[in-house]
Amino acid sequence: MKIEAATERDLNQIVRLKIRLFEDVAANWLLADNAVELITQHYQELYAQKNAQHFVMRVGDIVVGCAGGFIKNDPPYCYFKTPFYGFIADVYTLPEHREKGYATTLTQAAIDWLKEKNCNMIRLIASPQSQNIYENMGFRGTDEMVLWMY
Repeated sequence: MKIEAATERDLNQIVRLKIRLFEDVAANWLLADNAVELITQHYQELYAQKNAQHFVMRVGDIVVGCAGGFIKNDPPYCYFKTPFYGFIADVYTLPEHREKGYATTLTQAAIDWLKEKNCNMIRLIASPQSQNIYENMGFRGTDEMVLWMY
């Protein structure tokens, strides 16, 4: 199976996989009621600005796995010499296609894209199930902390 750079035509399937990711980690309660529309619109804007790129694996016309690279410039990073960083998100493989290395391969494609965009730092949020994958790719934990107010 080969990796392809996603196009805007793939965004509907990618967004649906993103929603499944939230469901799988029991975090879908965090999403807005109109999350599909919000995410789709935001991703279309990011694609138009060339600040996002997903990579996909397909079986026929069906996207069975994806990973996205995003260029972000929020504080404090926007004040750095390189005022942006890369972010990996939407790494998801349908359950029946797991354990084949797709997540690693797709994530590496997103990393390569972010390197081409001159990102010198790449961040992500790892689920407990995926932490080993990312550590094996060289990612390390940081001192970042979260205070949930729910």
